[in-house]
Amino acid sequence: MLASLNGTPEVKKVKFTPFENKGQTTSQLDYEILKHLRIYMTVELANTSMTLKEVLSLNEGSVISLEKLAGEPVDIRLDGEVFAKGEVVIINEVFGIRVGSLVTDKNA
Repeated sequence: MLASLNGTPEVKKVKFTPFENKGQTTSQLDYEILKHLRIYMTVELANTSMTLKEVLSLNEGSVISLEKLAGEPVDIRLDGEVFAKGEVVIINEVFGIRVGSLVTDKNA
């Protein structure tokens, strides 16, 4: 703002320079911006429901029965949302997840 001669402020419009697209589509530009964001990935192997009494009775070596059968696909979640289905693999005694399919339906 600049003061005018009569004491009231003089307001001027700001001119912004336009962004250059450089031949990229909007989705490409958005992707480039998002590439460096950190998100949390979790793999849900299975789950179960237990009473507090059952949890308190657990000791080293206790076995917890899970509500999923061996060999069933596991959910791969990004920030809590199911992103893909996969399977647990062991390579050189290290656990990993092999992505089997990406989830495109939000109701999966």
